[in-house]
Amino acid sequence: MRRQPNQADIQVNLLPAKQRSVQSHAIAKRLRPLLDAVGNAYGARIQVSEVPPGPPVVQTLVAEVYGPDLAGQTRLPNRSSRFSNTPGSG
Repeated sequence: MRRQPNQADIQVNLLPAKQRSVQSHAIAKRLRPLLDAVGNAYGARIQVSEVPPGPPVVQTLVAEVYGPDLAGQTRLPNRSSRFSNTPGSG
């Protein structure tokens, strides 16, 4: 998976559940349409997936960015403040 130079993963580690007021699933649901809009604007496909719960409990959120070239994929997350402005993202 993601073996091509135009594919990448971005992993976001959230604050522990007790330190945020929103569950990780709610954050993922809220981010999906916002990130789709950013991806569509740049001809990229973004997928948000959640690490399933279970020991050890990891509070992560992953966005997969696909696009025609590595330079565009690298610029796209830097142009969006969706992750850095999301409450609970550490």
